[in-house]
Amino acid sequence: MDNPILYIETSSDLCSVSLCDGPHLVNEVKATKERSHSSHLTLLIEEVLSISNITTSHLVAIGLGSGPGSYTGLRVGSSVSRGLAFALNIPLMAIPHLEAFATHHYNGDPGLKIVSSIKAREDEVYIAIYNGLGEQELTQQPIKVDSADWVKVSSLLTNTSSLLCGTGVGVIKDHLNTEYQIIESSGLSSEFALLGYNRFKNQQFDDIAYFDLNYIKSPLITKSKKTSLFTPFVKK
Repeated sequence: MDNPILYIETSSDLCSVSLCDGPHLVNEVKATKERSHSSHLTLLIEEVLSISNITTSHLVAIGLGSGPGSYTGLRVGSSVSRGLAFALNIPLMAIPHLEAFATHHYNGDPGLKIVSSIKAREDEVYIAIYNGLGEQELTQQPIKVDSADWVKVSSLLTNTSSLLCGTGVGVIKDHLNTEYQIIESSGLSSEFALLGYNRFKNQQFDDIAYFDLNYIKSPLITKSKKTSLFTPFVKK
């Protein structure tokens, strides 16, 4: 392998790790138990390297899915990726999910509208729009598919050549008002390889200490319903 790059995806319920040689997939593994990132991620990394017959010393870079997605999942992936990149002294690339999905469909046509989406909560998706040149025409944002905001987004696509991709396809396909080519994404780490390799060739690396994760929305924090064993102390 000339350019073995390790990709890590932890933003959704299931995490996955892939090894790619340049833009080409070599091997990929994923957890079978949902929301087990912290206990399975390092094991998945060991597994994909083992079945590929290489060690961490062969890696030339690490690509991390940087969101949008799960707050906790992204933090787990970030910690492991930073640690590996620092220890191995190799570059780290934070890969935006929506751009990574869209990259596979660039065709040089400025009239093509690529609607990249990620499933979020219930009837909500994260969405961004790119054209066939790879230019972003709508910045990423959360959208409820039955809201006025989605009507505005849909109006941007009328009478154009449109393609819908990403993991949010199933949520929004029943709310379309124009003809789309629909390509659903798996959401696995191997889908980062094309964008990741382009960034690697152009040396578009991220600062290990300071790169940002993209949560878009703050974490959903709920209050425990359990009764506390301790009586709150109130100073009189």
